[in-house]
Amino acid sequence: MTIYPAPDNHGYVFKRVDLEGHPTIKADLDHVVSTNRGTTIGKNGVLVNTTEHVLAALYGSEVDNALIELNGIEVPIMDGSAKDFVEGIQRVGIVDQEAEKDYFTLKENLYYEDEKGYVEMLAVPTPGNEFRITVMVDYNSPVLGTQHASMYEIGEFQKEIASCRTFVFLKELEFLAKNNLIKGGDLSNAIVLVEKERSQEEYQEIARMLGKEDLEVKVEGHILAARPGHAGNISFGKIIKNLIKEEKKKGVKNVTINEPFFQGHFPGNPVMRAYGTDYQRQMIHDLTSIHPDARIGENVQISPFTAIHGDVEIGDGTVIHSNVTIMDGARIGKNCEIFPGAVISARPQDLKYKGERTTAEIGNNTTIRECVTINRGTVDRGKTSVGNNSLLMAYTHLGHDVSVGNNCILANSANIAGHVTIEDYAILEGVVAVQQFITIGAHSFIAGGSHVRKNVPPFVKAAREPLSYAGVNSIGLQRRGFEEKVISAIQDTYRLIYIQNRNVTRAIEMVEEQVPEIDEVKQIISFIRSSDKGIMKGLQNV
Repeated sequence: MTIYPAPDNHGYVFKRVDLEGHPTIKADLDHVVSTNRGTTIGKNGVLVNTTEHVLAALYGSEVDNALIELNGIEVPIMDGSAKDFVEGIQRVGIVDQEAEKDYFTLKENLYYEDEKGYVEMLAVPTPGNEFRITVMVDYNSPVLGTQHASMYEIGEFQKEIASCRTFVFLKELEFLAKNNLIKGGDLSNAIVLVEKERSQEEYQEIARMLGKEDLEVKVEGHILAARPGHAGNISFGKIIKNLIKEEKKKGVKNVTINEPFFQGHFPGNPVMRAYGTDYQRQMIHDLTSIHPDARIGENVQISPFTAIHGDVEIGDGTVIHSNVTIMDGARIGKNCEIFPGAVISARPQDLKYKGERTTAEIGNNTTIRECVTINRGTVDRGKTSVGNNSLLMAYTHLGHDVSVGNNCILANSANIAGHVTIEDYAILEGVVAVQQFITIGAHSFIAGGSHVRKNVPPFVKAAREPLSYAGVNSIGLQRRGFEEKVISAIQDTYRLIYIQNRNVTRAIEMVEEQVPEIDEVKQIISFIRSSDKGIMKGLQNV
């Protein structure tokens, strides 16, 4: 194991250098997957065992940011204490960083008791907002009777607690060995109790608690614990973390009763609610109407006179301008921008709709311009969706159950009827109207003012009335990095389908015989064969 310095606000992160891709796991209470004989964190199937001692050493040494590289699944247990880790930190030294520490100050008592009533924990405010720990242990053993210990300031950790060692009863060794645990321990470096002598296990419990304290929860207050262990510490830590989240979601802004908007609204109690994790960071204007059940991410900006209903999710970093309406069922991704007049997730304009629970889902980094309307889904697909990195220009309408892919552009006043599918990278110019149940293929380009009544295959340009094949979208494909040989194969395919005036079935057979069998050609053939409504006409059929 190697511990490296890390930048401000990095926290504690484990890195498994023995695995492909060197996956990382942040030391976070939400990543704890097991508390059996230690604290194991995991993410996406990657695990790190026995994290508590090295984390306690970092926290007790007042190190806030560190990258911990491991070439195996388990943090070395050394002699069962944090002593070696602390001495290593003292040997290399620590440096001050620019960012201020962020602590949660307890305002009231917080109590926890496990299901069996065996573990009890209490956190209480302290007069000077100090961090203290008091622990009592009782193992109902002649060796480990009732004992207690306290830590009144963090500096005591290195002197009094880091060297305290964990222990094991002799009767438990066989179980641990069979389960491939305590691999780094043996009789030369472990404390094995045979119920004949006493130990300072109460100090070891303080070290364990610090090993949970660093899992993204830093508290100012006095924690008193009776018979805690790995599971109890984690459960109590999660309670504190959830309390922190709730406190940050609630904010108050004092306003004077003389302000015109508030006169008569809050007589004698001029306080209004702020939404989100942090009122100032969120930049949510006072003159918004946000249902308290709406789930709004971090760094979200919401301008005045916008209404957000209850069953709504808005991702981090999204910007919502004035006079936007976001209705029940909206699921908006991260870093989107929604301009004035847009209405997201309105009820479907379908007389068969009976109020079923459906959604309108917007991906990440998508822009929705002025007065765009997006209806939510019906029971057919259950949702209307727009992918990532797409642009819907002003006055565009998406009917119920429409699916728009990633990286699409729909220009001004595009009108998309229900159940339409628009695949990735498609571009529709202004005032395009698309009939219901149509599919528009990937990388296609449709000229302005077109009426789309038949499916449009991928990689083509479409224009005229009735809508017809106008060539391969070669320029668009070149801009997106398609190789010339691929573009040439696409052109050969459509030459057989559209230019030589054959029926589609025979044209497809000739494509399979004459054109290189590449993915893009297979995509075209699959699209045409699955088009129940047929595809648009070619030049010879205009």
